[in-house]
Order: sequence, then C-alpha cells, then structure tokens
Amino acid sequence: LRKKYLVTCHGIPVNPKMFSLPARAFFYLYLSTVSRIVVKNAIALTTVSSSLRKECLSRKLVNKKMYVIPNGTNNSLTDLNHGAVELVEKQFGLEGKYVIFALGRLSENKGFQYLIKAMRNVLVVLPNAVAIIAGSGPYKEQLQKIIINEGLSGNVKLVGWVSEADKTALYKRSDVVVFPSVNEPFGMVMLEALQMQKPLIAFDTETAREVLSDESAILVAVGDASEMGNAIIRVATSPDLKNKLVRAKYASSKYSWSRIVKEYVEVYVGSK
Repeated sequence: LRKKYLVTCHGIPVNPKMFSLPARAFFYLYLSTVSRIVVKNAIALTTVSSSLRKECLSRKLVNKKMYVIPNGTNNSLTDLNHGAVELVEKQFGLEGKYVIFALGRLSENKGFQYLIKAMRNVLVVLPNAVAIIAGSGPYKEQLQKIIINEGLSGNVKLVGWVSEADKTALYKRSDVVVFPSVNEPFGMVMLEALQMQKPLIAFDTETAREVLSDESAILVAVGDASEMGNAIIRVATSPDLKNKLVRAKYASSKYSWSRIVKEYVEVYVGSK
C-alpha cells in the first residue's frame, strides 16, 4: 500500500520442528527472503537488545537505520495488596520452604529443564527447598517428565500462568530468583528481580550481560545445571553474598517506560 512503516524486533522465530517438511521449507523461505525485504524497506528497525541487533545483522535482517531500545518494567510491580504473600503461600504450599522462583514461557530455550536438574544438588543441602516455575507453553509435558524422572514431584511445581498480583507476591515470597534462559532477546525477569531486590542467578549469555553485572547477579555457564545448583546453595548459605546481590543498584531510569516511550517517539519522528 506504499505506507511508511517501522519494524520493532522482539526476537527472531525459530523454524518449528513440529511443522511438516513443506511448512518448514515455506517458513525458511519467509525468513530468508520475505522478512529480509520487509526489514530492508522499513524506514527504521528497532531491537530490544544489542545482542538481538547483532543477530539481525547475522541473519541479514538489515536496515540503514537500526536502533536499540530496551523493554521496561512496571513501577507498580512492588505494590502488594495486604495479605497477598500469605495467600500465595497457602495456595502453593510454601510455608516453611526455601522458595526458588522462575517464570516465563515453557519452551526449551527458556532452560527450565536445567533448573529442575539443579534441584537434585540443592536438596542435598536445602531439603526444604521448592522451585516454583510459573508460565505455560508447549514444553510443559517434557518438563513434567523430567520432574518425575528426577524424583522431584514434591520439590518442583509447574504452577501455570499466574496473574500480575500473584506474580508480584511470588517475587516477594521468593528467597532467590533464577533466570535459566539459554537464548533470550531480552529477559524481563532479570529487570523484575532487580526491581524487587531479589538475589538473581542467570546463565551467562550475551543478553544477560547487557542487563546484569557480577555485582547484581550470579552468572553461571550456559547449560550447567550443577553450577546453577551450587549457585543457589551459595546464596542460601552466605548472608554476605545475598546482601550484596540484594543491594545491587537497579537502573530504574534506564528501564522506565517514560524514557523508553520518549526514545520510540524520537525514532518515529526522526524517521519521517
């Protein structure tokens, strides 16, 4: 229609394995040709992280004007209704438990399988530990099988999608937050954990390094469930380490929606 448009990239889809061969071929054709043309002909391209911008370039999704504008967090995340924490404690059976919280879409790249396997090491030292994994997605059945095979049905709970209120309460109740994603365009959980002043453990990915530092989180080798388990134990048994992570400065101004909106407006106005 000869309209001017901009493209905002939040991630590049992977060719789904469950598709038939003709569908996968069409999908590859789309990514390799059509999407390139769409991006090239846009008046600008924004990505939510520098690592995603780099991935776009590697896949030849290139535009003359490319900008990195991150996502932001909701300032009301820290607002809690009276008794909300007690309610989620009862709902998910968390009384007296050491709570490890993780959340996101249940897909293979989110890495929850590594957290589940890490729990075997954790329970040796912290027998009262429980991992709460919130979210829904196509990998749920596989994760449930791993939980059963590892004998962790009582210590790992897939609680499904949760409301914003319950999410906030679970953050508040948690003793540590784990972000085990192995491939992530951005990662809102990292920002939310920092905002909620919770100790954070994540895989040492390029995206994580954009948001986190050695002062604000424990970064472990990607895919190393044993090291992840050891990191959880370190946080639980070292008050000094936990306090250092909790005191990490959250860059609220950098990730405020008001600033991000302003950046988007500047890109749209400047790209006319």
